[in-house]
Amino acid sequence: MNSINDIKTKENDSIIRTIKLFSITASIFSVLSGISYFSLGHYLPAIIVLLIGVLFIIIYYLNQKEKHLLARILAIITTNLGVLFFSPYIGFEGGIYLYLFTAPQLVFLLFTSKQKMLIYSCMVMNFMTSIAIYLIDKFNLIEDIGMKSNDIQLIFNANFIFSLIFSFVLVSIFAKNNEIYIDMLVDVNKELINQQEILKIELIEKNKMNIALEKSIKEKETLLSEVHHRVKNNLAVVSGLLELENMFVKEKSISDILKDSKNRIKSIALLHEKLYQHNSFDTINMKEYITELIEFIQLSYLKDTKKIEIQANISPVLLTMDHAQPFSLLINELITNSYKHAFNGMESGIISINLIQKEENIRFEYYDNGLGFDMNEAIKKDSTGINLINAFVEQLEGDLTDQAKSGEGCHLFLTFKK
Repeated sequence: MNSINDIKTKENDSIIRTIKLFSITASIFSVLSGISYFSLGHYLPAIIVLLIGVLFIIIYYLNQKEKHLLARILAIITTNLGVLFFSPYIGFEGGIYLYLFTAPQLVFLLFTSKQKMLIYSCMVMNFMTSIAIYLIDKFNLIEDIGMKSNDIQLIFNANFIFSLIFSFVLVSIFAKNNEIYIDMLVDVNKELINQQEILKIELIEKNKMNIALEKSIKEKETLLSEVHHRVKNNLAVVSGLLELENMFVKEKSISDILKDSKNRIKSIALLHEKLYQHNSFDTINMKEYITELIEFIQLSYLKDTKKIEIQANISPVLLTMDHAQPFSLLINELITNSYKHAFNGMESGIISINLIQKEENIRFEYYDNGLGFDMNEAIKKDSTGINLINAFVEQLEGDLTDQAKSGEGCHLFLTFKK
């Protein structure tokens, strides 16, 4: 980008330098022509050509004041008008039209290829000036000042030499500018080649880093998978020990405590199992998880004579481990409490679980048609189950409301953000 800006800057500098050299050359030619006409006694053409010289001095001044575009346009207009207004006084044979052959060179020196409209306008102006000079001379629209043939030949020779020198000056400027552009392009090309080599080296290094990073990520994924697998296995061992211990316990209260503890451990172990099974260490699909958790709890209460149906309407909500763990323990606690207390004295029962997500909000609804309970009363009695439920809700930073009416069983609503 910097190289391109440098080219544009140097291109602009070359145009400024061209205006400067052109203005100086044209001013010198005008002064020399004026002196020549004065010496031949042709005062009106001398005054006109000197006025043209003054205009070129003004162009030089505008260029110095950084009015570059105005100076360029005025240079083209002055050249055309100077030739147009000066030629009738000395006639077509005086050779003033020779300066128009240098006009295209001047146009392409003063304007860049992107300024097409200005270039076309200047070319049309040059063409119209040539036609106007020809018509003026052809039909004698303006009478000349009656120069002698010797004077006309002398003026023609002078104009021929001046226009030739002027052409040489413009060609020299063009060649110099072209040389500068070529040098700049060569330098830019070298810089681009160097940058390309640097980019190749950087690309090779980045590829090496990416390969190393991918390898490191795979190693960490393997390690995390192994960690979750080991945690799941360790929790299974603890669960097995509790089950074994429960076989030798006679008191029902202690057996229930061991059974509840085993279910809680299983709910946590199932989370780790899902993580390493799906090679996902960020989120857990709660639809799959809750479905398996329900099946496990139903199996754990298989000996219960009650027919309890669990209806689950669960969307494939993805939760991180921070939310999934307390939420899974909450569901386990609710279903377990329903099995243990909600359907006492009843032959059958229904548990309904609904889980949906709306944008960043998770909405969970839990219902059973059991005996029901008063949550405020349970809190006062310092119920372990209610305390655990409230603890899990607090971890989720959620809002739990009890919408059950008297005799309608349990009906809880929980909302929390992902």
